Amino acid sequence: MSERKTLIRKLVYGAFMVVLFVPLSMMSQPATKESSGGILARLRKTHKLSQAELGDIDPSSATMKLATMGMGGVAVNLLWERANEYKKKEDWIALGATLEQIVKLQPHFYKVWDFQAHNLSYNISAEFDDYHDRYTYVIRGINFLKQGFEKNDSEPRLLNRIGWYIGQKIGRADEHKQYRRLFREDWNNLFHVTDNPDRTPEERDNWLVAREKHRLAEDLADTLKSRNIYLKTTPLLFYSEAPKSQINYAETRQLEGRFLQPDERSETKRAWETARAEWREYGQRQLPTSFGIEIRLQDLENQEKLAAELTAEIEALLPGVRERLRDEKLAGFAADIREAIRTPFEHRTHDQMALAAEHEYKTAVNWDEVADQAPADQRADAKRLSNALMRAEAQVNAISTERGKVNYEYWRTRGDAESEEITLEARRLTYEAGDQMDRANVDKAIPLYEEAWKKWREVVDRYPRMAGESVSADELVEDINRYKKALSFYGQKFPQPFILQEVIDVAEMKIIYTPEQLAEMEREAERKAEQKNGDE
Repeated sequence: MSERKTLIRKLVYGAFMVVLFVPLSMMSQPATKESSGGILARLRKTHKLSQAELGDIDPSSATMKLATMGMGGVAVNLLWERANEYKKKEDWIALGATLEQIVKLQPHFYKVWDFQAHNLSYNISAEFDDYHDRYTYVIRGINFLKQGFEKNDSEPRLLNRIGWYIGQKIGRADEHKQYRRLFREDWNNLFHVTDNPDRTPEERDNWLVAREKHRLAEDLADTLKSRNIYLKTTPLLFYSEAPKSQINYAETRQLEGRFLQPDERSETKRAWETARAEWREYGQRQLPTSFGIEIRLQDLENQEKLAAELTAEIEALLPGVRERLRDEKLAGFAADIREAIRTPFEHRTHDQMALAAEHEYKTAVNWDEVADQAPADQRADAKRLSNALMRAEAQVNAISTERGKVNYEYWRTRGDAESEEITLEARRLTYEAGDQMDRANVDKAIPLYEEAWKKWREVVDRYPRMAGESVSADELVEDINRYKKALSFYGQKFPQPFILQEVIDVAEMKIIYTPEQLAEMEREAERKAEQKNGDE
């Protein structure tokens, strides 16, 4: 009887196994090129758990992983050390082979893709004499990044690097004129084989393509953020790349003289207007910072105004308290330290600078300390104001720091200025004067330069940062120096004072404007412009 029960139980178990086999086999069916597979395969794809599809497995990669017997991490570390040695020896062929082995073992290691792409586009390409060969290796580096992204389609940094190489390596190389031309003409080969073949020649401009790649990287990063997967790089710089590519596109049009004819001029103006809009859009983006708070770059002026208003409120509530607390702290220092701290920054001697740098922070009085001095019936209001003020000051400090990293104010001003007809006219005159100099027509260049300086004077009066920042000053001084040579050719003296003397002084570091001074100059220019418009 017991044997019969055992047999029945086995038959029942067997029947269950047969019944379950069908749904289980359907659920676990692997994905192929033609099919998305079963439920488990689709879940693996949705949650990025699957590394390969059936029919798309790299046999050499799978073999290497099998051969390491679970020691892939150790093998990758050993190969990485070997790669560093080959790099030091400039053995590019051995370096490339070693990095290919690392990629086979660990295709999801971002740094390998980035490292190898740099090796191809920068190091190996430099070994060739013909720029066509150098360009080929630049493109190979970009293609390598594309290959990396295909294996890591949830890694926005790879997409961002593709955009960076297309923009910076092709647009900033010594051979950028040739590279930019080849990039347009070679659209159906190399990098472009899977890209949109219907682009117009202008849409194939490397800066516009770079901007497009950066935008795709942004979209991917935003999608991942909605799933609580955050960037593994600095968002401040990551999100600045797309608008900077548009700025570089507009700037390159000017450098290439593609704004002299009316239709080209309107297109260049439109390019700068787009750049201005995109840079301001970037300023509106909520960005995390190393300060532990999120900021928007455009909010500095509003936060400064808020901080000033709150400061006035708390000082009206508790007049003189902060100064008294600071004096109490100062009293504990030696006389020379007190004098150094009390001396305005611009009047301090070298020794006072050192003393102030060492001790000044110890005399700082935060607003919580001020609020603690309030009478009991005012303490709640004082605490509320001090907390709000410290938050505003933290925003001001963080925004100012982050703005400095991307030179936010300069590029915002540049976008505004370059969109103006007066600036386009100043650049046209300067460009045509330089062209006449290249043709050795010095007599024609001089009046063009002199007319250009008048236009630039109007631009600088309207946008002081265009002269106050060394970036623009250096560019203009190159043209001013050519004007000097033109004058000396005819034995004429350079005019003193020069109409753009502050531009020369900034470039030669005879004048160094602080951010506060530049901001005040801009406010003054705005006041004058408003007054002029009111008079008209």
